[in-house]
Order: sequence, then structure tokens, then C-alpha cells
Amino acid sequence: METHNMSADMSRGTPNIKRFQNIRAAALVLVASLCLGACSPGEVQLEGKLFELAGLNNTGKRGPSAKLAERSGLVVPPDLKRLPDPNQPAEPNQAEAVLATIDDPDIAKVKNKEELQRQQAEICEKEYEPAEARGDPDAHSISGPLGPCRKSVLTGLGNWMGGQ
Repeated sequence: METHNMSADMSRGTPNIKRFQNIRAAALVLVASLCLGACSPGEVQLEGKLFELAGLNNTGKRGPSAKLAERSGLVVPPDLKRLPDPNQPAEPNQAEAVLATIDDPDIAKVKNKEELQRQQAEICEKEYEPAEARGDPDAHSISGPLGPCRKSVLTGLGNWMGGQ
């Protein structure tokens, strides 16, 4: 019989907890609606340099409008009769032939670097490696056009980072 009274007490207690939770939820909804209804989005002012930099400052300032270049007109495709035959080899481009004759210092630098690397490898292979294999004490002083042939952490790091 005591278990019956305990279950009756529990059943009486749960509606009170549920009622308290419902009142609490209603109060939270009421407070939230009052807070959100008190200010409309137009009234909130975000002021300060950080808000201006982030573009969140809505004080009516507008940044400069983007100036777009005028669009070019439509290009009509050429007549299909004037197109080259796709089965024939392409004709050499005259502009590319003219550009190939110009001395470009960047291309010359790449070619020079490749040539120097080839010479360095050749000298190191012919002179340094046999001297090192013999145990020659002066082997470490052998150098090529790009520097000493002796391998070290610094030369490996320099090669890895792109050299000079």
C-alpha cells in the first residue's frame, strides 16, 4: 500500500514540474520577443573602425561604386568557307617566327643556367668523384662554374630552395 501512495505522490509531483517548465518557457519566449521587438534592424548602429573595415557599419555611407568598362560588341564568327581545313597541317605562324628571333634576357638566363648546371655536373663527375674515391685530401677544393662540387647541407638546401 505504501508503494501505491508513493506512485500517487509522484504522479502529483510531475504536473507541477511540467507546469513550471511551461511557465519558464513562456517567460523566455516573452522576454526574447520583447528584446527583439524593441529594436528594428534599421535602428541598430554598429560604429567603429573594425565595423567599417568589415563593411558592417550601416550609417548610410556607401563605398565608391565599381566602375565597369564598357562591354565590347558581339563578334560575328568568320565565314565557314574561309576556315582552314582541319585535316591539313597548320601553317607556321609568322608572329611566332618573329618572336623567336628576339633576344629575350629571361630565356637567355634559363638557357645559361641550364648550360652552367650541365658544365658543373660534368666537371664534378670527371674530377671530383674520382679524387674523392681515391681519398685525395684536396678533393674538397674542386669546384665548377656554380661552386664547389662537395655536397653539403647548405648546397642541398640552396638547390632545394631554387638556387640563385
